[in-house]
This record gives sequence, structure tokens and C-alpha cells, in this order.
Amino acid sequence: MVRQSYDASAADRRRLEHWDELLRRPNGLSAWAEDMLGAQVGAMVERNPSPFEDIRANLIAGIKKARALPRGPLQQRWAISERWQGIQRAGLVVVNVRHQDQRGSAEQLVQDVLRLRREPELFDDILGWRGSRIPITAVAADLQDPNDAGRKKAVARVRRVVLSRPLW
Repeated sequence: MVRQSYDASAADRRRLEHWDELLRRPNGLSAWAEDMLGAQVGAMVERNPSPFEDIRANLIAGIKKARALPRGPLQQRWAISERWQGIQRAGLVVVNVRHQDQRGSAEQLVQDVLRLRREPELFDDILGWRGSRIPITAVAADLQDPNDAGRKKAVARVRRVVLSRPLW
């Protein structure tokens, strides 16, 4: 995990540009409504756009005002380093330890992975509202050794998941 500078203003400006582009198109309000509120709302607006024209005008005016606001400062937030992208969504992480001199760094990686779901700041920055609070099973294991405790734990986790799913 690394600390990164994040430009929230740039993300907001990109979102505003996208919305402005949508709203200025014919049937743009229905496309915007579909993006923001779902396909059913978008279809409803497309069928009868006239009651929503005031909303469209207010949105365009609000976008114009938002563009005039000063740029906010860069924010620091936690992120997964590019080398490990995707690991934050894992349910099981097995770090293969081929030599005993790797055990220390493998255990450190396991502890870092476990912190993702335990520490609120990491969870919020990396996983956000889409994240799952279900704990990650993370082990450092010598996969060639059938008696390794980490390997046994990983196999037991996989077995539980496979057996809990229906066959069809």
C-alpha cells in the first residue's frame, strides 16, 4: 500500500464535462438520468421529456457555476501499488514461500493484506463503498510442503467455498 496524491477537483471536472456533454445532446437528459438513476428512470424521461426540461436547465446552470469554483488542493489517500492491483478484491491470498529467507517478507505482505479490511482509513480509500467487509483469508505458505500450516488453511478455505456452492 502506498500514499498517493489525488486530485479530486480533476475527477469532478471530468464528471462535469461528461454531464455537460450528455445534457446538451438531444435526449441527453434521459441519458444522464440513465447514468445516474438507472435505465427505468432514463426510459421514463425519454418517453416524456417535457416535464424535465426545468431540471435540465438547472443542471446546466449548476455545471456552469461548478466550473467557476476554485480548484481544490491535492488530497493524500491510500492506494494499492500497481504491482499488486486487484489484490484488494481477493477473498483468499496465498503468498508462496519457496525459501525460508522469504518467510519474513511474505508474512509482512500477509499482514498488509489483512489490514485492508481491518483499518477504516485503508478500507475507505482503497475499497470505498463498494468494498466488502468479509475478512480476507491470507496466508504465507510453502505450497510444495503438504504439511505446511498455511497451505492446509488455504486448501480448507477453498474446500469450504467449493462445497458451499450448488453444482449447477
